[in-house]
Amino acid sequence: MQDAILTLEFDQLKAMLLERVRTPLGRGLVAGVGPSGDHASIVQRLRETSEGVAYLQQGTALDLHDLPDPEPSLAKLRIVDIALEPLGILNLLRLI
Repeated sequence: MQDAILTLEFDQLKAMLLERVRTPLGRGLVAGVGPSGDHASIVQRLRETSEGVAYLQQGTALDLHDLPDPEPSLAKLRIVDIALEPLGILNLLRLI
């Protein structure tokens, strides 16, 4: 599989994608992307990619550039008896 990764220039493609990602959550997702040998996983990723391309071809734009990073608030939600401050709640609501 290593030869395929080099041939497809996976690291360069990932770097190009990172240049276009607009949110901290997106950067984290891209950082976790890696090659897969699982057929079902590959098919699912291709479907998701095709859906995104079709969405963009319709001329629809997503304005995601100012979305806050939800991770600090989500981390607090994992702790028992910790309450979010109002700004944290509002930031999470903006993601819904």
